[in-house]
Amino acid sequence: MFLKYALFLSANLLQVWILCYYGNKLSDSSLYVSQACYNQQWYNADTKYKRLLLIMMMRAQKPATIKPPTFKPTSCELFKEILSMSYRFFCVLNTMLNGKI
Repeated sequence: MFLKYALFLSANLLQVWILCYYGNKLSDSSLYVSQACYNQQWYNADTKYKRLLLIMMMRAQKPATIKPPTFKPTSCELFKEILSMSYRFFCVLNTMLNGKI
């Protein structure tokens, strides 16, 4: 029985961690888009290209995130909060069922 619950817990934690890890990686990578646009040789380009780069840089000021409608954006911080809240909930249930503190 213990092995069954341990495998179930580890599979669920792995699923949540993968989502949070790649959400964090996406937001970190999206912050570098405007810097990559600026590091081009934009000063040698025509006006239309400069305008498109400027629009891209303005849009890249806010990081891209994976955000479910009712949660915070996925990140490593969210994974930490999920683990902390799960442990608190487990402790409350354990105290209620066993009567121990």
